[in-house]
Amino acid sequence: MKRDSDVIGAELHMAAKILAGRIWKIVADWGNWERETFGDELSRSADVFADYVSRATVTGLPKERLDYGRRARSQYFEIRSILRRAFSKDVISEDDIDSLLIIMEKIEPELKALVDRLDRQTRFKR
Repeated sequence: MKRDSDVIGAELHMAAKILAGRIWKIVADWGNWERETFGDELSRSADVFADYVSRATVTGLPKERLDYGRRARSQYFEIRSILRRAFSKDVISEDDIDSLLIIMEKIEPELKALVDRLDRQTRFKR
């Protein structure tokens, strides 16, 4: 039987992969200038984010998983920052932002729960 934390980890991992895939599809439709400036940075950040989430949710030492969870959280905020800049420069459409925000609103509380849980596990282990 899966524990709640395993389910949260699996859902977070799936959502991170969906976010990265959706970002790739959006960036693929951009022109050369947009792709070379914002697109490269955004798609790399999304891929790194998905990788860190994957590493934070698999078995391993809790301290290592916490480190990857914190890196994933940092990368998540990097994605948000890039999206803000791209939107302010009219590189990404409001419809694309809205579709990404639906996914990101699901990711944020799950990512916080994962990092908090891993932090508690490492703090109380002796």
